[in-house]
Amino acid sequence: MNKKPPTIIYDDREKLPWLVAGFQMERKRLTFGDYTIKGMEDVCRIERKASWEEIASNLSTAKGRHNLGLCVINLSEVKGVKAIFVED
Repeated sequence: MNKKPPTIIYDDREKLPWLVAGFQMERKRLTFGDYTIKGMEDVCRIERKASWEEIASNLSTAKGRHNLGLCVINLSEVKGVKAIFVED
């Protein structure tokens, strides 16, 4: 039995998306988050941040705080897997 691996969807605004070996990747506009799994969009979302400095920078402006706040609110409404992944 040869199972096809899931397709990872990444937001089309990602400048340098993760490429995950062994998985199909699909570029698509996501309403929130940077990554999800095709067919599981309602229960799996990942927000990717490059570093803690990026988060600090987001918190230093009203627009950044607003956007980060919306990200956290949207992730909190996901009924399954949700994460903010900091690469640094």
